[in-house]
Amino acid sequence: MSLNGMLVLVVGPSGVGKDSIIAGLLEQASTSFPLLLAPRWCTRQQAGGIGHLPCSEAEFDLRLQLGCFALNWSANGHRYGIGCEIDLWLHAGAMVLINGSRSHAQHTLARYPQAGLLHITADPTVIAQRLHQRGREDEKAIEERLKRQPELPQHERQATIHNNGKLASAIVCGLEIMHQWRKKGCEM
Repeated sequence: MSLNGMLVLVVGPSGVGKDSIIAGLLEQASTSFPLLLAPRWCTRQQAGGIGHLPCSEAEFDLRLQLGCFALNWSANGHRYGIGCEIDLWLHAGAMVLINGSRSHAQHTLARYPQAGLLHITADPTVIAQRLHQRGREDEKAIEERLKRQPELPQHERQATIHNNGKLASAIVCGLEIMHQWRKKGCEM
């Protein structure tokens, strides 16, 4: 698939600040390149962060049958889908952010081999504190989340941001990485 834009798959465990970093990247992106967030359809009905579009299992199945998803996966008892409009955005030259899944990263990178893989992480104590503050899960569920460590595929465009400190620093780091990837992509 020959695309002019670039997909950036943002992954990491719950509680590392993916939504906050994505929001900051969208807000701080320079006018040197268009940056769009791919909405994420999800069968989880409660608020699910930035770009979350809740839907029923029946609606998800219908969208899947109609070919509305460029990507779809299951994680943590829910189903997720990214609309096929991202292919239009990529052809138009946009950089497209996807709040994705570590366990689905290999599939995403196989479909979009020119993508960048931006892994957000933090110390387990920081993650646990953030998950407690979020209040969606009990202690046992938080412990289970902390145990999950899916292996990430190795990829040409891959970077890790450690989000233990100031959010602004993580956002600046993410912008620098994306600028480098975009520049490198233009040279290929």
